[in-house]
Amino acid sequence: MMRLGCVLALRFLALILWGVLGARALDNGLARTPTMGWLHWERFMCNLDCQEEPDSCIRYQILVAPSLLF
Repeated sequence: MMRLGCVLALRFLALILWGVLGARALDNGLARTPTMGWLHWERFMCNLDCQEEPDSCIRYQILVAPSLLF
């Protein structure tokens, strides 16, 4: 019975150490950038205005044209 208590205590200690060391390892700068996705990167990187800069925006026809080929 005492052996079971020691094993459980060691597992608990290992779990605590794993959590603490894992949290420290996340300080690599990647969490400072947003997750990938249309809305996140649009808010983070730039403010696009399709009326002022039409060449920077993807038009609906560009997205639809490949699907009309088949």
